[in-house]
Amino acid sequence: MATCTRLTSALVPASFSAALDQVPRLVLRHFQFATGQDDEYRATTKERIKVEVAFACDGERLGIKWFVHEPTVRAVASETHGTVWEDSCVEFFCSTKDFQPGEYLNFEFSCIGTCLNHRGVKGVRQPQAENVVDDVWRESSLGTVPFDERPTPDQGLWTLAVAIPKKALGIATDVSIWDAGLAFNAYKCGDNLTAPHWVSLFEIDTAQPDFHRPDAFQPMHFA
Repeated sequence: MATCTRLTSALVPASFSAALDQVPRLVLRHFQFATGQDDEYRATTKERIKVEVAFACDGERLGIKWFVHEPTVRAVASETHGTVWEDSCVEFFCSTKDFQPGEYLNFEFSCIGTCLNHRGVKGVRQPQAENVVDDVWRESSLGTVPFDERPTPDQGLWTLAVAIPKKALGIATDVSIWDAGLAFNAYKCGDNLTAPHWVSLFEIDTAQPDFHRPDAFQPMHFA
């Protein structure tokens, strides 16, 4: 069961990072591998890439914080809706009980917080308006300036905290996030890193890496 901590009072967005340091973390354990990535590569990747994620919600915003250990980081994408999945990237995909069958949102963040955010069904997706994306608060331990691939500082650890408002989640103003029937998955990838990798919180049963699988979402529980 994936539990999101239910906060007892509303927070300003900048307070979410510290609050998320105090709540339980979930470990991303389910790796996917591409053709040609042999057993040695797979074993090394599982040893080197360690990812945890924490969730907290005050009813108006969903806070998420990723804690990522990896040997190198990359943050080349600098534009909203850019190719962040090619960088050191963490992601959150979700749907609510009011979405159409197969419809979902994907929030993809580079390690410096650059965001790609689309809504739709697999293969037919549209970017959310930039003003909606701009309302998603972000704080990265690596700052906000793009850079090419380099060794990860701070003993190989970087973090990214975000606070996503209801509007960006497609939830009506008169419905709290914890009453919206949220289902989700969380991920870490890095398609253009020296050592590409894909790992998710919940298992995805596909022959090749593919995060765009709402059939693998699981309910978010609030406690």
